[in-house]
Parts: sequence; structure tokens; C-alpha cells
Amino acid sequence: MWFNSLICIAGKPVFYKTWYEAGIKYIYHLLEGGKWKTLDELSRNHNVQIKLLDYLGILNSIPVEWRRIIKNGILVDVDSYQHNITKLCSCTKINKAVYTELVRKTCEIPTRRWEKWNEELGEDIPELDWLDAFPRIHQCTSSTRLRSLGYRFIIRDVLTNTRLIHMGKVDTVSCYLCKSEDETIIHLYWHCHVTKRLWERLKSFVLEKANIHVRLDPLELILGISRRNSDQGTADIVNLLSIIVKNFIHSCKCRNIFPSEEGLVERIKNTELIERAIAKKRGMPAYLNHCRKWNWMSDS
Repeated sequence: MWFNSLICIAGKPVFYKTWYEAGIKYIYHLLEGGKWKTLDELSRNHNVQIKLLDYLGILNSIPVEWRRIIKNGILVDVDSYQHNITKLCSCTKINKAVYTELVRKTCEIPTRRWEKWNEELGEDIPELDWLDAFPRIHQCTSSTRLRSLGYRFIIRDVLTNTRLIHMGKVDTVSCYLCKSEDETIIHLYWHCHVTKRLWERLKSFVLEKANIHVRLDPLELILGISRRNSDQGTADIVNLLSIIVKNFIHSCKCRNIFPSEEGLVERIKNTELIERAIAKKRGMPAYLNHCRKWNWMSDS
């Protein structure tokens, strides 16, 4: 009953502290045998002094539809465990409080992934910098495929042969490109000599088209954490292109094909076309943002 926006007196929800402390919390506490308790019965049952005007005010504030349901004898003990389970299972939209509690119990920041990146990169990455990399992915691209790969990459949810061998999907842990090193995430996407040529090609391509100097820094290109003070537009371009490179390597790995430098340039151009189509569908503001982000590709 208390602080219930549907039970109001003078247009405001009510709370009677003495009633609450006496155990009167729900409408069914005002009932006995499907009928409303009298003022004397309520006072006696809960050992509390109740004013007549307060009692009548509460009864009259209960919605008419609720009183009709009570009169017809359709009343459920809302405190019962079984009722709560049944009610929860019948909901089409889960209660926000329940959702928040479930998320709180089952979700946690995957800090172990952050620590693993520190180990592999030989860095001491501040945790906040690592967490800030997540919203930057959403900001730099409108492609759900690229966003998904970007998020998965940061939390190391990318399959390589060192993991696939435990699943029985491959027969060797060796890199599918160079065949000489174990195929870990950092090797396949950074240290492999084939991959290094892709990053070098990206650097020369962006310098030629946009006059932007891309630093071949694994912290910036692998995790999207910049060590330099660059403007937001440049940072978004570099972040987006680094995700495209990782997505290109990932797709080639999945199809077991060689990732060529020409194929990478073609992938960048195709991504611009896809984002342009998405921006046009979203309206003029989105299209103008697209043009600002990709204007350096206009002559390619």
C-alpha cells in the first residue's frame, strides 16, 4: 500500500509509519475472510491505534477495479513464494529491479582479460584506459559486425589455434600463416610476419590518402588505447582502420585463406561503402558525420 502511486490521498501516495510498524503493509492485511475488517478488528489484530479518517481514507483510495476483484474473491497472497515465481514467469517484460539484481549477480568486469593483455604486451595498462576502449569502438563505426569483433577482441574472445586445438577443431597450434610459431592472439594479429606486412600497408595507405601518420604501436592498434594527444576525428579513423585490419585477418583465418595487402585495401573501401549506405538510411546528420569521417577516401 505504501508509496504506491495507485493508492493516493489528495493526489499523493501515503505512508503511515505506525501502520507499517504494526505489520500492515499490503491490502490483504485489511481483509479477513474476503471481507474488509472493521476499524476495531484492524486495531485489535495489529495492536495499533488507528484513526477513523485514516482508515476510511485508505479504503476509499484503493482503485475501484481492485475492490471489484476483492469482492469477487480473486485474491492472491503476494507474499507467497509460489505467487512471486508464477508472476515472474508470466511477465513479458522483466521487472527492472529483478533484472538489475540478476545482472549484478551474474556479470562482472572481465579484469582477468585486461591482466592477460598486460602480460602479453609487456605493458602496465591502467584499467580505466582498457575500459574506455569499449565505448570508443561504438563511436568510431556504425557497423555491427566491426563493433562485435572489436568488443570480442578486447575481451580476448577470438579463437586461435592455441584454443581450437583443445576443442578438437585443428591438429596443430602452429600459426596458419607462418607455420613457425604458436598461433596466439598476439602472434596472429601482430607478431606474424604476414600480419606485420598488413599493418605496414595500412600505415602507407593512410599516409598516402589522409596524410595521417599511423604509429605501429600494438597498444594503439590492437586495443585502441592511444599514447598520443590526437584530435578525436583522427583517433576515430585510426581506431576504425585498426578494427578493419583485425576483422580482415579474422575473416581470412575463418576461411583459411591468405590475407593479401590488396585484399586489405579492398576491405577498407568496401567498409566505407557499407557505412555510407547505413548513414544514408539514418538521415542527413548521420550522412554528414560519415562524410567528415571518410572524406579522405573520396578520391579512392
